Amino acid sequence: MPEKEWLFSLEDGEHRVKLKHSNWIRRYHVELDNRTINTTRTIIKGGDKLSFEINLHKCVIVIRFNKNSLDYDLIVDDTSIEKNKKTEIPPEWNRPRPGCLKELFSYTIFTILIGIVSGLSGYSSDKIIGLVVGAILLYAALRYLMKRRQ
Repeated sequence: MPEKEWLFSLEDGEHRVKLKHSNWIRRYHVELDNRTINTTRTIIKGGDKLSFEINLHKCVIVIRFNKNSLDYDLIVDDTSIEKNKKTEIPPEWNRPRPGCLKELFSYTIFTILIGIVSGLSGYSSDKIIGLVVGAILLYAALRYLMKRRQ
């Protein structure tokens, strides 16, 4: 179980934050001064961030996933404890909009159908490209008209 520990001082004294997590599941255990605390987990691009407060100080643990390792950083009041400089807290990751996968699927099906039709009809590559461009323009026009009606 990987662990990371930070020691830092605030006006009320020295604090120790310890992060433990599993290798396979994104389950985190955070301790502040040897007491387990609740954190709010948010997904960011390429990792997670865990938010909590010490008195009135906003604290964020940032965990970034690399190919073979993990990068950790503790940010207290917009200052990185690791780098000892002002650091921007990464924004929340926005999931793809709901229609995104449907559009990708429809484009794929459309391309396969064009390939089958052009293969069966024996058209040359110039005509196939013309068919593809025409089909995309037709699809875009129909999509525009449907969105306008809603």
